[in-house]
Amino acid sequence: MRKLIVFITLVLLPVFSGADGLKDDLNRMCQNLKRCSMEQMAASQNITEEMKSMMEAVFDNTCASIEQNYRSGISAFPEHHKAAEACVNSMANANCQTLMDSQSKSRECEEYERVTKKGIN
Repeated sequence: MRKLIVFITLVLLPVFSGADGLKDDLNRMCQNLKRCSMEQMAASQNITEEMKSMMEAVFDNTCASIEQNYRSGISAFPEHHKAAEACVNSMANANCQTLMDSQSKSRECEEYERVTKKGIN
């Protein structure tokens, strides 16, 4: 669980940062990540209801931060918009096993990373 939160914070926050057309996809991605994480937590015998509530709040705040950063990033690099949209959409539609594997990236997200690295260098 901690790995997922670190992944979201360190990888997605700077990667996704905003265009209006992607707001729904971004929300679906966040809800998918939250759902998968909560399912994983529910399977643990050591998680209290208080801890679950705290994690839901963390995810809500993280998703809000992702959207805010997403908007500013796309504004700064509009040429990355299509690749970012494809990556967000792939994560919104990914199954929980894929999302929980921090080593696994969709083809679309790998392409987005390639595009952004190319644009930065």
